[in-house]
Amino acid sequence: MLFRRNYLDLPFLPGVRRAERRDLGAIVELWLRLMQLHREVDRRFELVANASQVMTQRFQGLLNDPDALILVSHEDGQIVGFLVGQIDVNLPFFPGATMGFVSDLYVVDGYRREGRGERMVEVLRSWFRMRGVSSIQLHAAACNPVAHEFWKKMGFEDYLMRMWSDV
Repeated sequence: MLFRRNYLDLPFLPGVRRAERRDLGAIVELWLRLMQLHREVDRRFELVANASQVMTQRFQGLLNDPDALILVSHEDGQIVGFLVGQIDVNLPFFPGATMGFVSDLYVVDGYRREGRGERMVEVLRSWFRMRGVSSIQLHAAACNPVAHEFWKKMGFEDYLMRMWSDV
C-alpha cells in the first residue's frame, strides 16, 4: 500500500491521525466503553473507582513518550476509535532487542466494519517498521471473539495464553 507522509512522518490514511492532548477525554471515554463491553461478560474487568483518572494520566504519559503512539479514527471532528501501541524491550533470550505491543484498540459500534481498525493498525505497523521493530504482540480478551477474529484477519496468530486463578 502506498502511503503519503504527513507532517509527523506517519503514513497518511483517511480518517486516522496521531492523537493529541485535546483528544484525551474522548480516548478515555472510549476506553471505558471497551472495559464495559468486557465487564458485561467477564467480572474480572471490574474497574477501580478512579479508573478514568488513572487512564487519563496513563494516556497523557504515552502521548509524551517517543516510544509510544496513540492513533485516533475520526469522523466529522468526532473521535470514533483509538489504538495504543508502544515499543517495548524484548526478552533478552529472544531475537530482536525490541518488539511492538498493542495495548488497546476500540471502534464505536456504528463505525465498525468500515476499515477503521485496519487503517489504524496499518499506520501503527508502518510506524513500528520505521522504528526498526520487526514483530508485534498484543493481548486480546478471551471473552471477545470479535477481537480474535479481527486480529487474525490482520495477520496475528495465537502465541501465548494468559490464565487466571483466584487465590
